[in-house]
Amino acid sequence: MSTLRIALTALATFGLALNTHALGLELGQTKEELKLDYTVSVSRHKTERVTVVFTLKDEGRMKPLYSIDLSIPSQDGSGHFHLVTSLKLSGEGKAKTARIHIHKDWLKNANISLKTGTLDGKATPGHGITTSFPLTEWESTTSPRLPSPTNPRLAA
Repeated sequence: MSTLRIALTALATFGLALNTHALGLELGQTKEELKLDYTVSVSRHKTERVTVVFTLKDEGRMKPLYSIDLSIPSQDGSGHFHLVTSLKLSGEGKAKTARIHIHKDWLKNANISLKTGTLDGKATPGHGITTSFPLTEWESTTSPRLPSPTNPRLAA
């Protein structure tokens, strides 16, 4: 019986270790402490949707980032997500931009996570490093969409 107990304990410990490895280490440092330079803007549409624009100017101490993700957890207590997706940065020069369109009700629960395998140029063995922030801190930058000269339907 004790052999079975030892085996189950080892299996549970190994399972927890794998789960921790998959999640990585969440940093508690601020944007300024990590020397990150990014902005987020939110534009409202008539269609109950918003466009979130994430612009990264400097990866700071987390250089190089290997993933920038947007997640929107369900608020029903199930632990499920409405959406989890990686954002693709594009653009030339130092500033890179990603855009995503989501339902306006999801904005209050949305988070952006920056993920890397290094901090201050040193690899973090065994797990990645993540820093996350809610989009609610950027809600004050929400602005109505301006009319497009080529497509008046896009007017606010």
